[in-house]
Amino acid sequence: MRDYLITRYSFDELNPAAREKAIETERRLAWENIDDHYLSEYLSEALTRELTGQEWGEGEPNDLKLAYSLSYSQGDGVSFTGRITREQGPALNWPEAAAYIEFIRTDSRYCHPYTVRPEFYDETGEEIGSDTEIKTLRAQYLEICDTLECLGYKSMEYDTSEDRAIETLTEAGEIFLESGAISQPVGLAPMISLA
Repeated sequence: MRDYLITRYSFDELNPAAREKAIETERRLAWENIDDHYLSEYLSEALTRELTGQEWGEGEPNDLKLAYSLSYSQGDGVSFTGRITREQGPALNWPEAAAYIEFIRTDSRYCHPYTVRPEFYDETGEEIGSDTEIKTLRAQYLEICDTLECLGYKSMEYDTSEDRAIETLTEAGEIFLESGAISQPVGLAPMISLA
């Protein structure tokens, strides 16, 4: 049996090259492990805010289904589908007789807003709305989706930024080898010198 001595460092104790290595590794891991649950909740809350014009957490709840793909690829984007009432979307332009709007997916292959068609309906379920009213609604829909896409990318960029990586690594404690590689202690308590 052999004994090994492993010296671990805090992020602040690393030399500049080791810090850069640790930052690069942390940013890569953050990108590979983006929290989809958090991003979905964040975008859903932003959608409610856009539809209601209210502050965060104050809008009427809705049952809209959010879809997004944010990987900087062609065909990526954000869209939402489902039914919304006037009370749930007062920030939208509503024709006098409209009781609800249906956002209907027309293409299941992509998530961008051009894969959804919005339509107005009256209380009897009859489709209504002039061409101008539909065009106005379509423009609002595209604007909302564009806003959500920008917010999604900004959130991801923050989560994978150098500043965020440094913050996370600084809070991690003494888990680094001299090279900047992470060496998590497993099942061991740190040795305390009694001298």
